[in-house]
Amino acid sequence: MTQMTTARPVVAGPARAWRTRAARYALTGSHCRQCQAYAFPPARRCLQCDGTPEPHAFSGQGRIVCLAEDHSPLAGHGGRSRRPFAMIALKEGPVLMAEIVDAEYEELSPDQPVEMVVRKWRPEQSGLPLYGFKFKVAS
Repeated sequence: MTQMTTARPVVAGPARAWRTRAARYALTGSHCRQCQAYAFPPARRCLQCDGTPEPHAFSGQGRIVCLAEDHSPLAGHGGRSRRPFAMIALKEGPVLMAEIVDAEYEELSPDQPVEMVVRKWRPEQSGLPLYGFKFKVAS
């Protein structure tokens, strides 16, 4: 007879949060000097030429490529049930997905300039808040 086990939710622990803090707080990715390619999140090997990239702090400036809206409530986010997300093309080239804050979905449009801000993401396993990058409409 097989015993059923309850799956534990996968949540970033303190060690992973510590290792990824540069990418979350300073939007640090990587830059390959051989082929000038940029990557986010940081890559250990360049995806273009297999070179060894160096850490690179992105400017945090970008433009919205496309939009989506999440209607599922998220625990620990103050009851905000609708959250706009966007694919954002950074000024340096990489494209990433992030939540857009301080704006409603209806106020956003493709090609709109945005800038990175640091806000609360979610609670860590320990219960402490985990902070990271989100974007807002550039002023």
